[in-house]
Amino acid sequence: MPSLRIHIDRFLEGAAPKVPRRDLTHLERLALVRRHGDFSLAYSTAVQQKLSYFSEGDGYIAFGTKMKHHFALGDPVVHPAERPAYIKRFVEAAGDPWFVQIGADTARVLAGLGYRINRLGIDTRLLLPAHDFSGKRNET
Repeated sequence: MPSLRIHIDRFLEGAAPKVPRRDLTHLERLALVRRHGDFSLAYSTAVQQKLSYFSEGDGYIAFGTKMKHHFALGDPVVHPAERPAYIKRFVEAAGDPWFVQIGADTARVLAGLGYRINRLGIDTRLLLPAHDFSGKRNET
């Protein structure tokens, strides 16, 4: 018999705004990540279980629904020039979605839509071909 929590989750998820979802195959998501995934969570959005995909054409926003709220994971996986419009369309469709682990550009778009942004950390970018891993400081 399913637990009470599962029944409550299903009930609350059913009360969330209906967001158009697109069934993207694993290979389609990975192809989009190869083309547009320039942020640290891009790969995770393509392979993580139990995510849904808001998609219109050549890209997507990965999101999950829990307790009557939609949570977008990371930045949109789409050409950078199309990201602001994708974000706006997702916000319109999802009502008042939450965004987690986003970059500065996405944060600026959301701030322009009235969102308050809370920065909890930074993503370090490392140019691997040019980086020197030698020395005590770089040992793992």
